[in-house]
Amino acid sequence: MAKKIVTEKRVRWAVSLFAPYKSPGIDGIFPAFLQKELDILIETLAYGYIPVQWHTSRVVFVPKAGRMDYILVKSFRPISLMSFLLKTAERLVDIYIRGDTLTRYPLHNNQHAYQAGKSTDSALHILVGKIEKALNNNEYNLGVFLDIEGAFNNASTGSLSHVFRARRVSSTIIWWIDSMLSSRIARANSGDINIEVHLTKGFPQGGVLSALMWTLIADGLLQALNSVGYFAQGLADDFSALVAGRNLRTVFAVMQVTVKRIEKWCIDHGLSVNLAKTEDGSFYAQKNPYRNEADTLFW
Repeated sequence: MAKKIVTEKRVRWAVSLFAPYKSPGIDGIFPAFLQKELDILIETLAYGYIPVQWHTSRVVFVPKAGRMDYILVKSFRPISLMSFLLKTAERLVDIYIRGDTLTRYPLHNNQHAYQAGKSTDSALHILVGKIEKALNNNEYNLGVFLDIEGAFNNASTGSLSHVFRARRVSSTIIWWIDSMLSSRIARANSGDINIEVHLTKGFPQGGVLSALMWTLIADGLLQALNSVGYFAQGLADDFSALVAGRNLRTVFAVMQVTVKRIEKWCIDHGLSVNLAKTEDGSFYAQKNPYRNEADTLFW
């Protein structure tokens, strides 16, 4: 398995994608160093062992835009500056999973994050199209838009391992990723204060594999909803669900069942919905007495 993942061609490709002087991890190794000494790097990565120093990341806190104040911890995004040696290995594993596992067991089509040819625009296009179709059929639409609270910080390695086994990912890869995640150390400093924390859950924001690992977990929610007839789509840790029908009472009842399914999925995975970022909205068409066509209303 190591020989399939770590090849000279793939390593050269992985390293070439890094900006030469991007901020390094605690080892101080810039991508430019790796790009000049590829032969040594290939030999090191083939061992499949993750040194303690690779497990340790320097965490910097980046203020989130648009916040009223920066008193709360949630007003900052923790970015992990990791060793580029580890990031190179992550990129090799990432491309292997995408080219092998996801070819055999593709992600749900309604996941619009981290997918080639998909984005916020594609998600909105499909959602608006469904709403307009229902309006043309004189149906009510009820939508729920939610955010998984601290998705990258709270995702569990157990949930990820379960997903990997269900998709028949190689046990070697599962072991390697579990080893990488279960022994993480985060270091942060402010002035003369230095803090070191041993992390037991979550994926590092700034890690190459993190986006794929979360997407694989989130895929389970999309499968759970769409497989039984509900419409749901995802964009990273943001989800939307839409129910349409001519009887408003029935529409609300169906949406309540949908929300219960979302709640159960979150409990099963040790996650929760961020209520502050949860919105619902009803869409319906009403005749305007001064015009011939229907006006679309939202409330």
